[in-house]
Amino acid sequence: MHEHKPGVLLLTLRGIETREAVDELRGAEVYIRQTDAAPLGEDEYYLHDLIGLAASTVDGQEIGTVREIIQTGVHEVLVVTRPNQPDALIPVVRDFIADLDLTGRRVVVRPIEGLL
Repeated sequence: MHEHKPGVLLLTLRGIETREAVDELRGAEVYIRQTDAAPLGEDEYYLHDLIGLAASTVDGQEIGTVREIIQTGVHEVLVVTRPNQPDALIPVVRDFIADLDLTGRRVVVRPIEGLL
């Protein structure tokens, strides 16, 4: 595996020898062991680490639990399960996320009028 250009990795896979064989894999998901993952920089995280975080507002109001992350192509969106309410969809952008504490397993959200 090597970086072809920023954000694009090229893989060599045993048994995949032709362009046609490569085309059959187009769009497939690739999984790696956590121990083989690239080290993270400050303010970086793996999406799977967000699943299960407790979500609350900056004033301490509990929202619910992160159940899923939707990748929109522009930014990620947290799907937060709320008790007795529809799921909340919270864009992962600085305007809405006040704090993301993986150690404390919590995400703190600035309230979004109409979304919470």
